[in-house]
Amino acid sequence: MENMSTELEDLVKLNLYDLLQVSCTAGNKEIQSAYRKKALSCHPDKNPDNPEAVKLFQQLSKALEILTDGPARTAYDKVLKAKKAHELRNAELDSKRRKLKKDLETREKAAREEEFGSVDPAKTLQEEIERLRKEGSKLLEEEQELLRKHMQKKEAVFSEEEKRKRLKIKWKAEKADPLNGGYTYEFLHKVFNKYGEVSCLIISSKKNGSGLVEFLLPTAAQLAYENESGLSSNPIQLSWIPSNQGSNERFQQESYVSPKDSETVKAEGVLTSKDYESIVLMKLRQSEERKQIIEEMMKNQDTI
Repeated sequence: MENMSTELEDLVKLNLYDLLQVSCTAGNKEIQSAYRKKALSCHPDKNPDNPEAVKLFQQLSKALEILTDGPARTAYDKVLKAKKAHELRNAELDSKRRKLKKDLETREKAAREEEFGSVDPAKTLQEEIERLRKEGSKLLEEEQELLRKHMQKKEAVFSEEEKRKRLKIKWKAEKADPLNGGYTYEFLHKVFNKYGEVSCLIISSKKNGSGLVEFLLPTAAQLAYENESGLSSNPIQLSWIPSNQGSNERFQQESYVSPKDSETVKAEGVLTSKDYESIVLMKLRQSEERKQIIEEMMKNQDTI
């Protein structure tokens, strides 16, 4: 194996079976399942700024490619077997016999040729890897496409759940009414917080009787939508905000004031609809929620 390429040396040192955490007798289905489980956690789309994760994903892909191809796996197993035999013999050498290592390597080469034939198994593996590179691995492409679709599906579910967290609020209030129909930020926050944690509450600063509320959980928003009517003397009307783009056309023309997010209020004391979208999107992309998605994907990977 003295003529190994750098890539081949790395593959043998790595031990593809250990990388996937499967036995050397594992079948293709077990290998594919192990690949999916590991590849989901280090997929480049989930780790764009982590070169180590990208490197691991590439190693996993190479492991899947070689170990699910019959000729390539056979060649790899022979190289691995020869390596282990070499390590075992070296471990048995004492200090005096190490001086005869060169002679031992010569005998080892002869023994290898007797067991595997005159063709170096490392060379055979190199040829199989080149063949796979030229032909392309259909199985690897299919697995990676499944991973992409799986993540896209999870992202779609995530986005749909986020839509169910935000409600538009309307109530009767005269334009010049300083009490805004009896609804203040503090009062509305107390009203909605009984259904679940309120992550964002915004009251229009240009039009009395109008606002937006976002809950931490969709279930809290659903409860509020179904049960809350506000003051009996001046009921509120709740409606869903249809998309992640923020509010409807009317709200896109307005500004908002939110004491809870006062650090983002501009010098004149109002938030534009663009500022509101930034606040919402920031909350949607919190790292903890991302971790929950990845954990769920890991639990369900066998159902792909």
